[in-house]
Amino acid sequence: GNHADYNGGAINNWHTLTVNSSTFENNSAGKGGAIWNFGTSTFSNSTFSGNTANDGGSIMTSGTLIVNNSTFANNQATNYGGAIYNGGTLNVNGSAFEVNTATKWGGAIYSAQDLTVSNCTFIGNNAANGGAIYKYKGNLTVNSSTFTYNTASYGGAIYNTGNLNISGSNFTNNNANSSSGGAIWNQGPLTVNGSTFANNLAHEDGG
Repeated sequence: GNHADYNGGAINNWHTLTVNSSTFENNSAGKGGAIWNFGTSTFSNSTFSGNTANDGGSIMTSGTLIVNNSTFANNQATNYGGAIYNGGTLNVNGSAFEVNTATKWGGAIYSAQDLTVSNCTFIGNNAANGGAIYKYKGNLTVNSSTFTYNTASYGGAIYNTGNLNISGSNFTNNNANSSSGGAIWNQGPLTVNGSTFANNLAHEDGG
């Protein structure tokens, strides 16, 4: 894999970037193990695996990022966002996040700004807080997605302090293994429509 001491082990983008049917594997950087995006980037039908960084194991974005039909597996952040750290606008469609980890927050995705997730699967991701997604502020919209076997101390699947809207999604077998919110730990406006919660577990409150 490729390595950068600072940002973007493989690509550091400040303009417009379009990537199709590509693989980013075993890249590393201080921030954005494979990709640092400060412009507008679109990734489609691509795979990110085994990438590592302090923040954003695979991707760190402060611009606009669109991800379509891609897979993130076994990526790791020592701080925030095992697969993706979002500080801009992020839309993820039809993608899979499997066994990504963050030592602190957001096993798959850490988002400090607006995030929309549609038709995605989050399986076996892990963090201290927000096993799959940690939402710090802004809007989080989750449509027709599945969260299963994600683990964290707080918020086995999602830890939310922003505005959270969930529709047509399934939360099963997620685990807040030492504290609260087996599926969701929520500290902001939350709306749930047509969704299923089954077999989620919390050590303390809100299984």
